[in-house]
Amino acid sequence: MMKPYEAMFVLDTSAKPFEALQTEVHQLLGRHGAEILKSSKWDERKFSQAIRRNKRGTYYLVFFKAESSAVDPLVKECNLRTDILRVLVLDQPEWEKSPLTAPKEEERGERGD
Repeated sequence: MMKPYEAMFVLDTSAKPFEALQTEVHQLLGRHGAEILKSSKWDERKFSQAIRRNKRGTYYLVFFKAESSAVDPLVKECNLRTDILRVLVLDQPEWEKSPLTAPKEEERGERGD
């Protein structure tokens, strides 16, 4: 049975444009049998600490449906890629109610996170 998931990708857009990486993320999800429900580019942000020698990354939010057995291989493949700096996949049973936009500055808290 396919379950809904939410994935936040942090992409390295220094070597490739965002649109190319977006297509690759969609192809990656498709290879693991995922059905993309909706997605949204957030923004490029500076990291507090470098990730794989990168100081900036573009955040990309994707809601998708997939078999639960496909999530671990998906995350492992993402971790092997050099253009995906980080990925976090969460169960999201109420994905229809989840916002697609990044939080505004005043909503992030005092530190800006």
